[in-house]
Amino acid sequence: MEKLIKMFMSSVLFFLIPICVYGEDIFDAATNGNIKFIQDYINGGGNVDVKDSYGNTALMLASIYDNDNTDIVEILVNAKADVNAMDNNGYSSLLQASYNGHTNIMMLLMKAGADPNAKGYDGVTPLMVASQGNQEDAVKLLLSAGAAVNARMTNDTTALILAAACGNTGCVKLLIDSKAEVNVVNAYSNTALILASQTNSQYSVKYLIDAGADFNLKDAYGYTPLMDAAYFSQSDIAKVLIDAGADVNLKNNYGDTALTVAAGTCSTDIIRLIIKRLPKVSKSGTIIPIAYISGQDSTGHACYWTGTKKFILDAGTNSHANGIFVNGGTVYTVGNDSSGNVCYWKGTEKTILSSVPEKSAIFRSVTNRFGNSTFIYELYSAGSGKGIFVNKGTVYTTGYDSSGLPCYWKGTKETVLDAGTNGCANAIFVDSGAVYTAGKDSSGSGCFWVGTKKTVQTGAAGELYSVFVSKDKIYTSGTDKNSHPCYWEGTKGTALDSKMGYAGSIFVYNGKVYTSGCIGTACYWSGTNRTEIVKEVEPAMMTARANCIFVYQGAVYTVGHLCDGKVCYWRGKQGYILDNSTADMGVMGWGSGIFVEAEKF
Repeated sequence: MEKLIKMFMSSVLFFLIPICVYGEDIFDAATNGNIKFIQDYINGGGNVDVKDSYGNTALMLASIYDNDNTDIVEILVNAKADVNAMDNNGYSSLLQASYNGHTNIMMLLMKAGADPNAKGYDGVTPLMVASQGNQEDAVKLLLSAGAAVNARMTNDTTALILAAACGNTGCVKLLIDSKAEVNVVNAYSNTALILASQTNSQYSVKYLIDAGADFNLKDAYGYTPLMDAAYFSQSDIAKVLIDAGADVNLKNNYGDTALTVAAGTCSTDIIRLIIKRLPKVSKSGTIIPIAYISGQDSTGHACYWTGTKKFILDAGTNSHANGIFVNGGTVYTVGNDSSGNVCYWKGTEKTILSSVPEKSAIFRSVTNRFGNSTFIYELYSAGSGKGIFVNKGTVYTTGYDSSGLPCYWKGTKETVLDAGTNGCANAIFVDSGAVYTAGKDSSGSGCFWVGTKKTVQTGAAGELYSVFVSKDKIYTSGTDKNSHPCYWEGTKGTALDSKMGYAGSIFVYNGKVYTSGCIGTACYWSGTNRTEIVKEVEPAMMTARANCIFVYQGAVYTVGHLCDGKVCYWRGKQGYILDNSTADMGVMGWGSGIFVEAEKF
């Protein structure tokens, strides 16, 4: 997937201020403000331009750490320290002082000959770093000293683009008033307005539009500023753009308009703003599909998302919402609470299905999605809630109970599917009063049940993950004995791919079978035609997965995580981040289930 989230940081610089280097006295003195040592060093004939291992001179360090105390800087400047010297990263004393807003030091440096237009690493100038750092006084000083307002980095980023990307409204206005060009496109296909539309700075957007910024200009992914505002749920900015005349009908490279992007994040205020600009096609309102997702966030809480808006189901950690079903706007989820109880939630109201017994310690055989079995020891387990379905107001759930028995619940009434432990019912479907479940029996064989009647899927390598019923045909998905992703119509298997992997979820729409899963990257299949949702980036932290699938009016929705562990869902290939924590942070969430229901606006 080429674009999942358009974070403005693609254009923003990061300045890592090197720490002082101990053991080299002049650097310690410059950092700590030891005026006497600096004077003694100079009087003793010391070289004021000596550099540490990072390329820092004493003047550079004093410009960073002196908190705008000019004493040491003035001593070093009078000793003819090189005011335009640069460290190993290409940063000068003036660059460092500008980023930190040390205006008194800046004046001393420029008076001594520091060039306000000298370019450092990647072509960065003092005005750029001051604009990025929201140092308005430093920006004023540099502009008055003749800093080039439209200078560009090697990637064509300008000071205005940096200020807009960081939401620094005061700096944006100063630069515009100094004739900054507002429609410069940098190497990342971003303009100042595109990046400002991703922040919460509506006044930056207003200033840019008033100065002539093109509010219909697209980036490389076809995103307009209005689409960006919708993606980041910036309703105030969306209103400014719409009132200015932004075209609500433009489409991006994924075929989405600003309206479908707003629907993806469930930004209801923006949806209503856009609908007001659309021609009236129906007095009954506009129908918008909204995605609902279940899982666990990176803090370990069971939760669900409406679009990208999160709702916590359990205040404790180690809870999880596995399955989700939406009926008339009411959200039903199933999983385990933080005490280990199997439960389902109607909204945020919890119903316990299987409680943690006073003592419970069992061995369970767990089959992974490539057919390999291992044993785990579960202590104080109440079982696990896996799938959920709502039919005529009755809640049906499935999983295994605290005794390790695969089962389903109708309301809170349990029906055991297998008398042996180590089984599990992963998914459930209800049709015409009949209950269909799929998973594995106590012997570890993949199977599905109609009521309590079991059918072993002999071609499956381990458990089945999903079940769907359409026109009296039973469809299940999993991995075949060749370790390929597979689905079955009844007991007739169809291998989806020649690569190893699994099909974790199945959906049937207009007679066509859709499945989602993983073959080393997240993907879904329409029939046997594969669509890779995510292009893996090497080296990947982990394997991206599409855990669940839903099809609404031909549009394919999937949920899972990226190769860096971020939880997300996709509409086609258009992705929406749900939890931004990554695997390399040591924490990550999990996207388990997805359901799409139309809402009238």
